[in-house]
Amino acid sequence: MNRDQVHTMMTALAIGGSVVGGIIITSHQVAEHTISFPTTTPSSSGTPTPSASATASASASSSKVTKTGDVYQGGDQWGDYAQVTVTKVNGVVTDVTFPQSYATSQWQSAYPILAQSAVASNGAAVANLSGATYASNAFNGALASAMSKF
Repeated sequence: MNRDQVHTMMTALAIGGSVVGGIIITSHQVAEHTISFPTTTPSSSGTPTPSASATASASASSSKVTKTGDVYQGGDQWGDYAQVTVTKVNGVVTDVTFPQSYATSQWQSAYPILAQSAVASNGAAVANLSGATYASNAFNGALASAMSKF
């Protein structure tokens, strides 16, 4: 994801009432996140090449750790549940996947949006998606369970 894509996603999350994939995102609080991107410098051919600092950090050994949390129920009424697997590279959340998940009706589509938000917030709980409260609750519980295993 490039800097403009991250900025666009963070802006969408910050503005209550933004519509993403047919689901309205409401945010009760938005935390600022700092995302660093490697810098590039033009080479003599005009093609960007990584700077010395980016090369130095890339040569350091990366530490990839994956943890799977418990299955979490979102509420008794509809039976929504989720289990997530979180991947961290060098202590930063890079991926959130779903070994198991269920949400009623169209709310199953909330899970990928919640996962993207969790990656952007480095594994912090994310705001509920309007209309997908039980799926959001299940996701946040499952996320907390997986994060507690690191």
